[in-house]
Amino acid sequence: MILPMAESSETVLSSILAIAAHDLASEYSPNDLGHGTFQQMSKNYQNKSLALLAQELNSLSTSSTSALQASTTSAYTLASVITLCNNEFMKPQGAGWRLHLSAAREIILAAGNRPCRHHQLACIEQFLMLEFYEASVWADLTTFDNYNMAVKSPPASSENAVFTDFIRVIDQITRLERLRFSSGTIEQASSFGPMQDIQSQIESARNNMMRLSASIHFSSEADQHGFELVVWMYYHATIIYSHQALSEDAAAGEDVRQSRDEILRYVQFLSETRDGMFAQDLVWPLFMAGTELQGNPTGQKIIQECFGNVMRISRTLDRARVLSFVETWWNDPGTYTSWIDMARKQSQLSQCDILIV
Repeated sequence: MILPMAESSETVLSSILAIAAHDLASEYSPNDLGHGTFQQMSKNYQNKSLALLAQELNSLSTSSTSALQASTTSAYTLASVITLCNNEFMKPQGAGWRLHLSAAREIILAAGNRPCRHHQLACIEQFLMLEFYEASVWADLTTFDNYNMAVKSPPASSENAVFTDFIRVIDQITRLERLRFSSGTIEQASSFGPMQDIQSQIESARNNMMRLSASIHFSSEADQHGFELVVWMYYHATIIYSHQALSEDAAAGEDVRQSRDEILRYVQFLSETRDGMFAQDLVWPLFMAGTELQGNPTGQKIIQECFGNVMRISRTLDRARVLSFVETWWNDPGTYTSWIDMARKQSQLSQCDILIV
């Protein structure tokens, strides 16, 4: 949806060329001449885009800019920032993506209720805001001291959304966990969604996804079955997360183990059949299942192999560090009460800035 904007915006064009060159660089080994050549091209285009963005942001802050002109400029600026953010996702160790997410947040807040010149532009903005929302939710999983308690609202339109219902629940669970940690009680967080309502929201997300599956024209029944397995994996992963973050019920451990085992069963089936089609969607369920595998070498091996497949098929991104985090969790039993506790304490030492996506 962003590509047509490049015809009217040099900033968007430069951002797209930056991520395209970066993607091409990843096709070469680090010691290959092509890798360095495309990396430099990516850096040059990124720097050009950043310089143009600075001018656009200055224009948006100018009071003489008309509302319609500001709305149009804002859409193009947001497109550039989101594109650059995705470019940083490909080299997340520097966490530059967090800066771009912050910039996107400010652009969206400043846009407010400005009128939009074109219906097509409004649709693109909806898509960009959905991209921003989902990226923010994944980023917040390992954001603690700087966590923004302000309620994030996904765009009202569900168009172009696939796992947004689950992501909305994940967002709510994270917010409840942060509030619980700061206040010491879950009841004080009830205005953000009662604890007892989380399970029904997860069930609702699964049901909505299954209805979506029935409306999609898949090329084969096997593809539809694979998609529905991914839905079930998201369901079980989010069940696990809800218990880890919020539950004090000792009996919940059996539910968590069952969900973990279901994820392992589904991912093994997909790896033998259609892992190439859904590899990019498996990081969240693999991570959550992995956090429940301390002392389980068989399950750990499955997670390691599946992460390897995901990185081979759909780029490394931050997935090597995500796997390394899980492996550290496996090898350090008893030191932390949960992976969330481990991430929180590591973040205080600037040692946990992984992107679980």
